[in-house]
Parts: sequence; C-alpha cells; structure tokens
Amino acid sequence: MHLKSIADRYASELKKILTQFGEFESVKLMTDKAIGKRKGFGIIDMEINH
Repeated sequence: MHLKSIADRYASELKKILTQFGEFESVKLMTDKAIGKRKGFGIIDMEINH
C-alpha cells in the first residue's frame, strides 16, 4: 500500500491508525537523506490472510 500526504503530526500515530484495517508487516516513511526531513509519503506492507 502506498500512502501520500502524511503530515509529520500523524506519522507517530500511523501504526495505531493502520491496525484498524488489519495486521501489517512494516511501515516505512520516506525521508530526504540530504536534509533529514520526511517527504510526506510512505510504504506499508500489510499481511494477506487467505
């Protein structure tokens, strides 16, 4: 899953919000390596239950 427009104020609550939709394996918020600031988007790997 790709999320965009993630404000810094919500980044710390993201895992709590995502658990409402199921289990997830990882959450990665992209950061600009040059300045260390978040870019406002991320990648979420959700578990798939069949």
